[in-house]
Amino acid sequence: VDLVLNGIRLALSRPVLIGVAQVPVPEGPPVAAFAILDGGDRKAELTALVTRLEDMVGKSKIADKEIGSLRMRALQEDDGVPLCWGWSGTSFVIAVNDAQGAAVKWLSKPRSATPRYLGKVPGASDVLVAYADTQKIRQVISSFIRQEDGESASNVFTAVLQKLGLNDTRTFSARVDFAQSEIVVHAVL
Repeated sequence: VDLVLNGIRLALSRPVLIGVAQVPVPEGPPVAAFAILDGGDRKAELTALVTRLEDMVGKSKIADKEIGSLRMRALQEDDGVPLCWGWSGTSFVIAVNDAQGAAVKWLSKPRSATPRYLGKVPGASDVLVAYADTQKIRQVISSFIRQEDGESASNVFTAVLQKLGLNDTRTFSARVDFAQSEIVVHAVL
């Protein structure tokens, strides 16, 4: 327990990107989740932590796997939902249901310092940045509900969103920072 708590504290002391992407999958939700942690000058500590966690799981239950351009580690048995992790330079990547490597592809794409969609939201010293393509999220969820439970269940989902006033939103962008002892949130819906 202490190992996990210390690992969480260490991870939270570093910049991290958490993402969700639509991916093609043979079964289940067509969604992958990933986290990319900038290890920076604490990479050695994080590597030692990951090694201890792998030792706890058992090396015989873990395999090397090529995902995109990276050599990652993965559980031998994933029950249909792959979990993989590994390093790209000083960035630690962990991904769930991402056999296609959406997180790895994101790491390899060139991008500007501030994404275009955050340019509309004021912010200075970001503690948290959030962006969601809510229109796409609704489409993916609705499609999955339709596939699993039928058209009427999908229509109920759409009706609930409409009643909540969320059916016409396209994106959500937010930046959170500190102003002395106050937390400041700027958001655009």
